[in-house]
Amino acid sequence: MIAFAAYLALPLFGLAILRLTGVRTLDLAARLALAGAAGVLSVSAVLSVLSVLSIPWSRTSVFVPLAAIAIAGFLLRKKALNPPRVGGLAAIAVIAVLFAYGLFTARITSGDLHFFWGPKSILFYQSDGVTIAALQSLSNKYMNPDYPLLLPLVYAWSQIVARQFSWWAALAASGLFLFASVMIVRSASRDAHAAVLMAAALGYAVAKSYSSGAAEPLLLLFEIITLCALVFIEDERTQTILAALGLIGAAATKIEGATFSTAVVLAILIVRRDWKLAIRIGAPAAVVIAGWMAFVRGYEISLLYTAGTMPMFFSAIPIALTELTRTAGYGVWGLPWIAAIALIVTGDTRRAAALPIVVSILTIGAAIFFYIHMPDPRVWIAGSGPRVLLTPLCALLIAAAASHRIASPDAAR
Repeated sequence: MIAFAAYLALPLFGLAILRLTGVRTLDLAARLALAGAAGVLSVSAVLSVLSVLSIPWSRTSVFVPLAAIAIAGFLLRKKALNPPRVGGLAAIAVIAVLFAYGLFTARITSGDLHFFWGPKSILFYQSDGVTIAALQSLSNKYMNPDYPLLLPLVYAWSQIVARQFSWWAALAASGLFLFASVMIVRSASRDAHAAVLMAAALGYAVAKSYSSGAAEPLLLLFEIITLCALVFIEDERTQTILAALGLIGAAATKIEGATFSTAVVLAILIVRRDWKLAIRIGAPAAVVIAGWMAFVRGYEISLLYTAGTMPMFFSAIPIALTELTRTAGYGVWGLPWIAAIALIVTGDTRRAAALPIVVSILTIGAAIFFYIHMPDPRVWIAGSGPRVLLTPLCALLIAAAASHRIASPDAAR
């Protein structure tokens, strides 16, 4: 319980984000979710800076700067603007309970939690920080030493608070991140139906892909923040800051976050033709990606970031397309995709929905690009495809929310 309380405390370290006008128009659940995401970045930044300065992690060294951040955020925050309420909470709560049942019966746990996300976090905690020696000790390729560090740092935060790693709290945190995302969609889109669809589709897909405890729920949180900011937030300053923070979080969570960041920047250039916005929100993430790549290559722990330079096998394209199509079915004939596409087709795809549709297409294309670097990617797709496809599915669901919101006369209520 103490370990899980550490995750619940994350919004305290992101209170400054409540100062943004566009955030203040959202309901309480969405504001807490955004503050929590900002808190994730704040906590990770503090732990990273302490590691760079070779200051050992302890409750004192960590709590003092975080307390200062929380106090500053409290002083900077502004009063909410109390927007209209929307429904859907009862249906979302039912889906959340079903998802929690899967979590706490260990039915939907990711093996990656046990093989490297959890162990890496424990190693960093036991090393009193992220050290070069600790990273180099992960040289076994199955430990993914060059994966970004955001999730292990969040797990380490929980250990610092509880003085031990809780596997159950890590699983519960996945549910927390996932349904925080749904609350953001619900409030930003002002569409309860779209939020219920998001909860059902992503909840089922995450469960079916056994992603709980892995990086996908946290990655989806930052991806949804980015897309919701660009699609639903009208205040330009809020839109830019939230989208930039979302891309930073995505890039710092997983390698796929770099692909998503690239797709978002390209989508802005293709759909909106706004190169200034693309630079403003993409540059911070680019710095994070470039800095991390330089670091892992400099200390010779880079494995996965070099995969794109391997030879391509164009003969594998039909195999990749066939296997990805089968994987995208998630055992229910692709109903999450069909539902999203149905809303898009019956809505207005010429406006806000266009950008997330392009992101969805680009991220699917990126998946195909990487998979054809093997002559027969079937095993690779079977192991990673269900999780990789969560990002384009998420983007398509945001597009569905945008289409439905635009087409529906009740959307503004």
